[in-house]
Amino acid sequence: MVAMCATRCNYNLVGTVCILVDRLTFVP
Repeated sequence: MVAMCATRCNYNLVGTVCILVDRLTFVP
């Protein structure tokens, strides 16, 4: 979940990496 991931990591450098990893992990 990108939304939950962004909420946890906030919109920081870690948040960006978290979103990227989440996208790579959860591929449609």
